[in-house]
Amino acid sequence: MSLVARVRRLIQARLHGAERERGAVLAVIGITFVLILTSGAIAVDLSALERQGQTLQNSVDAAALAGASVWSQTQDPAAATQIVADVIAQNGIAIGPAMQLDVSFPAYNEVSVELIDSDPEVLLAGAVGFGDTITRGATARHLLCQDGCFRSLDVSPPVGALTAAGTGDGFTPVSVGNKIYSVNHHSSTIECVDRATQASCWPTQQLFSVPTTTMNTVHSALIGDRIYYLAWNGSSTSLPSGDGYLQVGCWNTISDSRCSNQADLFNVGHGVLYATDTALYVFAANRDVYCFEPVTFNECTDYLGGRNTALTFESGWGLWNEASAWNSDRVAHADKVYVTLSNRGAVYVHCWDLAAVSPCTGFSPTLLNGTRTGTNDDGVNGRLFFYRDSSGTPQALCSQGVAPVVDCYDLDTGVDDSSAEGAMTATLSAISYSGGAFVGPPTYHPDSNREFFLGAYTQSTTYCHDYVTSSPCGDTFNNTVFGPALTYGYEAQGDCLIGLGDAGIYFTLKPDMSGPCDAAAATIDIDPCQCSGTSVWPPVQVGDDDGVALFELRVQSPSGTVVLPETGEWLELGSGSLDLSSIDNSHAYLTLEVRVTPGLTLDPWADGIPPSLLVGMNNSDPHLVD
Repeated sequence: MSLVARVRRLIQARLHGAERERGAVLAVIGITFVLILTSGAIAVDLSALERQGQTLQNSVDAAALAGASVWSQTQDPAAATQIVADVIAQNGIAIGPAMQLDVSFPAYNEVSVELIDSDPEVLLAGAVGFGDTITRGATARHLLCQDGCFRSLDVSPPVGALTAAGTGDGFTPVSVGNKIYSVNHHSSTIECVDRATQASCWPTQQLFSVPTTTMNTVHSALIGDRIYYLAWNGSSTSLPSGDGYLQVGCWNTISDSRCSNQADLFNVGHGVLYATDTALYVFAANRDVYCFEPVTFNECTDYLGGRNTALTFESGWGLWNEASAWNSDRVAHADKVYVTLSNRGAVYVHCWDLAAVSPCTGFSPTLLNGTRTGTNDDGVNGRLFFYRDSSGTPQALCSQGVAPVVDCYDLDTGVDDSSAEGAMTATLSAISYSGGAFVGPPTYHPDSNREFFLGAYTQSTTYCHDYVTSSPCGDTFNNTVFGPALTYGYEAQGDCLIGLGDAGIYFTLKPDMSGPCDAAAATIDIDPCQCSGTSVWPPVQVGDDDGVALFELRVQSPSGTVVLPETGEWLELGSGSLDLSSIDNSHAYLTLEVRVTPGLTLDPWADGIPPSLLVGMNNSDPHLVD
């Protein structure tokens, strides 16, 4: 091969190799370009996914916070779910096939919200195995205390003489805030006066939709803001006995209207009402005990159809009508209710154990002396009260009567207690009766450790026994503002006795019987706060105290026991907050009593802003926990 030929072949071989190399470089350049484009697309996708994820996270955070706030206050899952959906929509997120919203409630104050986006708008991220679904969730907790924890108690001016008159025929007054109610006896009406204005709250109202007749001794009971009472419907013609039937009704003092529910008891005779903070008890003349839940009036579980009281059998016992009900009364101590019921002039006292749901073990029902007359002349017999020691602790059960003057019994056995009878004789023998005329119930005043008794309402002299000295108080009282006193009964309230007389006469009396009251006092019931799943009592603090020389507080349990201060006295409040969390949180509610002493030269009410007590806890904002 010539030299020229060799050179040509070498050149051709080199050119052919260069072409192969050039093709390989082009391929690499192409692949690199594709990778660059893909990476850019993924980067854009990732950025979009991050933005979408943050949008979803912001939305679920806000929705969970809003939902927790509603859920903790209402415990309504529908309402909480709706506010969650509203917040999600306000953030521009539409719920649909590709966007799922889940709402759950892990606790009474927690809401969990989750958004699942199964079709995010991406270019290539889904194709390479990630970013095809975005899930974001949040859980929020709200430590909001119940609305009932946040209260303000205004202390009204001193009650003063309270020379107000209604139109009813009351028995004992019932105070709720600034209003004083009287459930009128042997009628069908309720009366109310405002003790600040000393005027009627409204025209006399009906207790039942169908007029009926309340008991002669119409014992009423206050549970929360509702007044409960018994009535007698004697118009029934369908009952063989002709004895009518008992009705248990209530009055809502917030709306000042009849409660929508009531309970009816047929063929049980007359009866007497007693209430705890959670139950209404009716002790009927047929010797059965009935129990109802407040508000709903459903029968209590252990009392379906009534519980027999094991009252001693009396020959000829019948379902006596309401005329004998003035011999009925009830008092309670240490889960035991002592009751008197009458039958044609015979009045028995017996005991019921609320805890055991049975007659008190070892207590023998007893016929009160001088009551088996066959008539109603001994109408004063059957009024019950506790004989107490110098510290106010009940020592014996006593009944005020005509012949003899007083009967007293051992609290556990029902055996006659002559010592207690002797201690009370001097006070009760001085009471002036008028034959078998109506006599109001005794009233115990805890602050003074005194018991107040009434003579016949036509004379209405108030007598007093001092348990500290175990002797008569030495003074009597007659209210003559409206002429004859006609006093029926009292309500003990702080440093004052609220009196009620015939024709709806309202008046006040100092416990030392020196005249009308001059103390400024108020009460309020508070509920425990539900915070972090635990019941706690809210702190209290003095609000406005301009012109106040002394601001005092006392806290009572539903049973009336003073739980703060432990000495039972009044506690002076300063400018700081008082922590109540140490009080047993098993109580359904607490009653706060406030007493205000004005300064010597300033009137705390002159500026139109009354002294006040603030009750409540700081309302914590909802916060994210997950």
